[in-house]
Amino acid sequence: MFGYVNGLTEFEESVYSYLSDICLNCTDSLNLYYINSRIVPLQNKLSNNARIKDFIERLSPNHFVSAGGSLGTTDIAEMMVSVLNKTDDDAVSVFISDCIFSPGKGINASEYLVNQEIGVKVAFADKLKDESTFCVKAYRLNGKFNGKYYNRLDQPTNISDIRPFYMILMGREDLINVISKKVPEEKIKGRGVEHSFTISKSTHNVNYEVVATPKMGTFKKCMKNPKFHIIDAKKADKGKKQGKFMFTLGVDFSGLPIAGDYLIHPENYSLSSKDYTLSISTPKEKGKYSHLLSFTLNKQIHQPGKCDLKIMLKKQLPSWIAQCTDEDGLNIHQGDAMTKTYGLKYLLEGIYEAFDCDDNSCFVGMKVFIN
Repeated sequence: MFGYVNGLTEFEESVYSYLSDICLNCTDSLNLYYINSRIVPLQNKLSNNARIKDFIERLSPNHFVSAGGSLGTTDIAEMMVSVLNKTDDDAVSVFISDCIFSPGKGINASEYLVNQEIGVKVAFADKLKDESTFCVKAYRLNGKFNGKYYNRLDQPTNISDIRPFYMILMGREDLINVISKKVPEEKIKGRGVEHSFTISKSTHNVNYEVVATPKMGTFKKCMKNPKFHIIDAKKADKGKKQGKFMFTLGVDFSGLPIAGDYLIHPENYSLSSKDYTLSISTPKEKGKYSHLLSFTLNKQIHQPGKCDLKIMLKKQLPSWIAQCTDEDGLNIHQGDAMTKTYGLKYLLEGIYEAFDCDDNSCFVGMKVFIN
């Protein structure tokens, strides 16, 4: 992590702004730690915000060294165990790291990564036994890195470039939800949040209903169930939309701990009918719905038929995780390795697998009746 804290950096801006906003909006208690081979508490008698400022101003390679612990040890699975053991029921832990796995020389890298994934999975599965509402939210950010980068063989290379790092929140879902609402990712300074990932065991109820626009074709709302039931559905018979049919649900996802980028990708939803395709947008103006889910009838279907359409917001690993994983971990200058993280998917897959269960595979389930 030395390269991220070499001088005044974007990494420090992101961490400073996020921790300060959490203290100002969400909590009256804060503990700061360094973590390597062990967790090293940072003790002083300053107020929370003064302590964060002091912590940020002291962030430097020399301060890391003087804090103690073995800087050559980067067993992420063991780090997760240590963090989870310190995460009480009424606390949220924020783990900040480049999340690079370091097998070292003479180690079978593939076996190492698989074993790390298993270790991470077991650590979180054990935590879930004690706290069923436990939740994890991961942010991917970027900042200028100026220093030595070590590949999976611990061979150093001097680089000065933009590199990813991560903030991972761990705690009860209701507590993480409070932080997500009061300190949304858009407020994090530096280069901001590029991607996010959230997983929990909870299934949520959300407010949703069929809205008047956008649409293509015509339909009426059933008087007995106007929010979820449309009747007399027909394709448009003239104009630019001729031969097309689409209806839209207004949905309020604001009560979920899930960040925006996950909610706008159709791949994270499943539909019970292949007759419709889904697109997602956000309203231009703030209202009672955070998202608009539009369902377009496939062209080959003559007219909308009777359909009980079930929509699920799935619990799954977003595609960015695999795309942002460096599979080799050897040459940081090869291809797009500079923008990737060695072993990242093994960490987040391990977390995901601890939460994954067949009878609870979605965050939200919705249903619309069409005639």
